Amino acid sequence: MKKATNSKDKGKNSKLLPIMQEHLSKSMNLARIKLMTLLLEALVKAQTVNGCKLTQSGTATVAGKQCYVFKGKKSGTTIEYYIWEGVVMKHVEKDSDGTSSTTAQSIELPTSIDASKFTVPKTAVK
Repeated sequence: MKKATNSKDKGKNSKLLPIMQEHLSKSMNLARIKLMTLLLEALVKAQTVNGCKLTQSGTATVAGKQCYVFKGKKSGTTIEYYIWEGVVMKHVEKDSDGTSSTTAQSIELPTSIDASKFTVPKTAVK
């Protein structure tokens, strides 16, 4: 279910905002979703993790999900991140001692949360 955005939003967050709204609109107001979206986009644009400058080097499939691949090098260590919808699906580090990696085997996103397992805080803003 895609959410509509107003004219001020056009061109900004055009791909990410509707996805964020779809997953978070039941538990978070639009202002907070927009803030989270802006923060995520800023992190992606900066493309720096732990002082390592990363560059996007294509895409790859991990656990059936199409991921963006980011690569970088720091102090003789080559680093790779495979990102799907903001989730690190695979992380690889290679140095003179060898290779270390972590890979997701599967991921499931719930379409709904059982109301008995979650209570909206009384201080939540709608």
